[in-house]
Amino acid sequence: MESIFKGQPDLAKQLGREDAAFKQIDKIFRIQSARIYKEQNCYRALIVNEKDFIKTLTEMNRGLESIQKELRSFLEGKRGIFARFYFLSNEDLLEIIGQGKDPKPINKHIKKIFEGVNSIETDGG
Repeated sequence: MESIFKGQPDLAKQLGREDAAFKQIDKIFRIQSARIYKEQNCYRALIVNEKDFIKTLTEMNRGLESIQKELRSFLEGKRGIFARFYFLSNEDLLEIIGQGKDPKPINKHIKKIFEGVNSIETDGG
């Protein structure tokens, strides 16, 4: 999910609530990872010094599952608008949607969308 929300700003804007939730989960994950790395003792890092660590992990997992569910729903909506998107994997469709201002990435997937079309040309580059 990091590549979606950090690597594709257009897509992150379209999924504003999910983007904010992901950033919060990512922040907690990074804090916990740094804490565990600093401790360098698995037992103390995970059990002794952080009694609610399992709860934190469970909440982060629930949050990521919720984001993933919303992402699938978002993609289904896009496929409902343009049925040829059903021929693309979620990853391919995310790449196309995330590069909305630049039509060049579509060429890489155009064969999957339209039979017999190998590429498209656009004005301006």
